[in-house]
Amino acid sequence: VVIFSVFYFFLDVDFGGKFIAVLLLIIPYVFTIVALNIFLGSLVKTIQQFNALIPIVTISMAMLGGALWPLEVVESKIILMLSKFMPIKYGIDLLYSLVAYDLPFLELMYPFSILLLMGVLMMGLGIHFIEKRHV
Repeated sequence: VVIFSVFYFFLDVDFGGKFIAVLLLIIPYVFTIVALNIFLGSLVKTIQQFNALIPIVTISMAMLGGALWPLEVVESKIILMLSKFMPIKYGIDLLYSLVAYDLPFLELMYPFSILLLMGVLMMGLGIHFIEKRHV
């Protein structure tokens, strides 16, 4: 919220006149990223392993999810298939569909629900693995 507010209030980025809607649509993405971190934290044993794993995961997610280059220019079917498992792809789809194309909320439900599904699955698995390790 702070980063988007800085862009909106200080750098005059308009967000297509939908600033509040943009803030609401980043909620499932933030939830999914928190769930991913809980899941990754449940897989490692030490904080050093976690600190080594996070840059690897974030850079790969950005590359495969379309944050570093648009997925429209990618021709590899393997990379396009892998991009469907990256939360950042659906976060970008949500914001781009709202701001650039002004799609109605029902059209945004697909990436919204995929993000929530990813978040619930990763959160559930992460909590399960953490409980299993400590019991």
